[in-house]
Amino acid sequence: MMVSIVVSMPADLANQLQSLARSRRVSCSAFVRDTLSLALCGKPVKLEYQPRGNRDGLEDAARVYIKANIDLSVRALEKGLADLGITRKKTWVSDARSAIRGCGAKRSE
Repeated sequence: MMVSIVVSMPADLANQLQSLARSRRVSCSAFVRDTLSLALCGKPVKLEYQPRGNRDGLEDAARVYIKANIDLSVRALEKGLADLGITRKKTWVSDARSAIRGCGAKRSE
């Protein structure tokens, strides 16, 4: 059974919580759940990294468009994707174009 709890906390504490969760590559709620489970029950909940990408399911279509228009600028690619109804930011478009070209390191997501 899952129970939702709403907590108000100072901004500096919330920032520390977000930083700790980010360093473990999990959500804040998963980090708090694990910490409380360990403190109250003596056993941690298994935290697993879950990629956040491709939420809209259009990543493959975006990559096909980028591959077909590989010589366009990042901004032009971003606008072209938006015209197709695919929302991607400049960093994602730049990383995807670099990966398609086979150059540059892929950033961790």
